[in-house]
Amino acid sequence: MQTEAKAHIFILGANIIYGLNYVIAKVALNVIPAFPLVLTRVAIPLLFYAVFALVFQREKVDRKDHWAFFYCGFLGVAANQMMFISGLDRTSEIHASLIMITTPILVLLIASIVLKERLTWRKIAGVLIGAAGVYLLIQSSEKSGASTATVAGDLLIMGNAMSYAFF
Repeated sequence: MQTEAKAHIFILGANIIYGLNYVIAKVALNVIPAFPLVLTRVAIPLLFYAVFALVFQREKVDRKDHWAFFYCGFLGVAANQMMFISGLDRTSEIHASLIMITTPILVLLIASIVLKERLTWRKIAGVLIGAAGVYLLIQSSEKSGASTATVAGDLLIMGNAMSYAFF
């Protein structure tokens, strides 16, 4: 099998796992409350990382980089996971997955503000089309009456997307 074909299979597999994450987490929330679930999702990988780092660490980490690790750990893991699980507990899987589509849009906007990344008309059009698509999908699901979403849950998921975008 060619390398490109293998890469496509891995990308498809990653997308399937990512998509199933919402459903699996929602089912898990029926059994485990939000905070213990987040603690489990954060503590177990942290434990594996700590053991791995102690056993295989070859380089010394500069003291100045400790704040960067803290910042990335807080935004990319702790705040991200707490808002994701708490938001998913209060909204539907559909709303959560649709709102998370905004992550690349938020990355673009944050990069343009913080890193002074140049915004082009093409990027702006992509942001507007993505935002409009998410809005239309959420509105159509609300009109069908099949939604269990709440504004608080949707805002927590949006906070999750923003936290991950800043990460």
